Formats: sequence, structure tokens, C-alpha cells
Amino acid sequence: MNGSDFKSRLKLLDRTQVGFARENGVALRTVHNWAASGPPEEVVRLLDLMARVEKPFEFPIERTEPTDFCVAVAAELDHLCLAAGMKRRDAFVRSVKAWLAKNGAL
Repeated sequence: MNGSDFKSRLKLLDRTQVGFARENGVALRTVHNWAASGPPEEVVRLLDLMARVEKPFEFPIERTEPTDFCVAVAAELDHLCLAAGMKRRDAFVRSVKAWLAKNGAL
């Protein structure tokens, strides 16, 4: 990731360089350096994780098939289902079905 990509990712995450520095406990000068020449690999991984969690449907997916959106939705639903745990899985599925029905998707 180069500096331009870093700035674009911050923008996608609705973060400023100042805010990102504060949020992650690094010097603002360090973040400015990353904006100029790119961040280290661990920061790239952090940004990827933040984007996937905070902006799952805006995060660029490597594939370009028409099913990308479906893949992203399925991945998020799988993640939420796993987070619900086995005891609450059925309640989670019922909640999703109710939401879909309420929004005219069923």
C-alpha cells in the first residue's frame, strides 16, 4: 500500500490523519509519513480489518464477478451467525428472516 492508497483507505473509513493517529496511539508525524510513503504491513492489515468490519460492502473485493455483492453479504451473515453462537443461531436466523420479510425481500 502506498501513501495515496493509505489516504484513500482513511477516507473510506471516515478517518482523518489526526483522528487515526489519536485512535491508534501513534504520533501524527508518523501518520503523515505513512500518507507520503505508505504504512508498514501491520497497519495495512489493521486498515483491511477495520474496512471489512466497518464498511463491509464498500471494501474492495479482489474478484470482479457479478456475484461480489452476494459473496460479501453471505460473508457478513456467516460472521454474524458465528458471533451469535450455537445457542442463539436459530434466533439470529429468525431475526434475519423477519427483517427480510419486513423489507419486502421474502
